[in-house]
Amino acid sequence: MRIEIESMPLFDQRKRHGQLSQLAIQQQIPFAKSQKFKEWRTGLPNFRLWKKKSSRKIKNIFQFNEPDLGGHIQVFDFLCMDDDGETRRTTTFMLESRDLRLPSFRIKPKGFEDMIGRLFVTRAPLFPAYSDFSKNYKIIGRDRNAIRYAIKPEIFTLFTGKNNWHLEGEGQFLIWYRKKKTPPLYSDHVLL
Repeated sequence: MRIEIESMPLFDQRKRHGQLSQLAIQQQIPFAKSQKFKEWRTGLPNFRLWKKKSSRKIKNIFQFNEPDLGGHIQVFDFLCMDDDGETRRTTTFMLESRDLRLPSFRIKPKGFEDMIGRLFVTRAPLFPAYSDFSKNYKIIGRDRNAIRYAIKPEIFTLFTGKNNWHLEGEGQFLIWYRKKKTPPLYSDHVLL
């Protein structure tokens, strides 16, 4: 079974909440309308997604255990006020697992600053065999050897072309999102 919920404009949050809560009921997944950001964030790493932003909120939270992964998954809408004063919403997938022992890292799309930077500094990619990935994305983190060990190349199939995915990891936590996007949510017995 596959369930799809279209992305909703920010002004139509009630309709989005209604559809997501219906999906949670149908799939028997625990669901919360919202949580206070400061309380929710307790114990989590200081991921780049929620740094330097104001008026941060967590809404439409799916929570379910994933025994095969040794932890649980949350899918939620992260709302914040951006530099231009507009409220932005990013749907985020977060895995917490006692089996993860990740170094601090980020995978993000390359931008204009990377094109300019190549004129002055050349740095070998962490995974030179995956040129499609290295052309469009960069991996940021201090311990390159630990990152090379922790990241399995099979994940690079998710980062094709310029689809603007971001992946951040640290310790027992991994988050995956597209900045300022609320993609459709799919389900085959569990929300993915």
